[in-house]
Amino acid sequence: MVSSLLTFKKIHLKFDTLFYIGCGFFLSYFALLSFSQTYWQLLISYVCLAVGSTLIGNMLYNITQTEIAAEDQPNIFLLQDVFTNVSSALMVLLLGWGQNIGYSLRPLYQLFFLVALIIVPFLCYRRPKKRAVV
Repeated sequence: MVSSLLTFKKIHLKFDTLFYIGCGFFLSYFALLSFSQTYWQLLISYVCLAVGSTLIGNMLYNITQTEIAAEDQPNIFLLQDVFTNVSSALMVLLLGWGQNIGYSLRPLYQLFFLVALIIVPFLCYRRPKKRAVV
């Protein structure tokens, strides 16, 4: 639904800016999920997940299409899919393992949020800027 709404809305921002906004929504999702006390907070966190992941995915695809050479694009998409699947599987594995040995899920979610709070801004800062063509 979020992706459909975004296709009909003309947004006049750069791909990078929208990607960073999507990262902000994703971090908001993680924070709300980690510290939510009610179902409404949980519902709002999933709205942030939908908006954030849609923006990140669409803008990453747009950035890849416009800034990466056509012959390198399949490698980038393969690397992105592998990284996404491995990181998701690792998170599910760690959450399941932590719950099985007796840890509560809330501290594990809070730990993942703190790690994401460190990694996401670092990756956004370290992203190489597009060079001007002279």
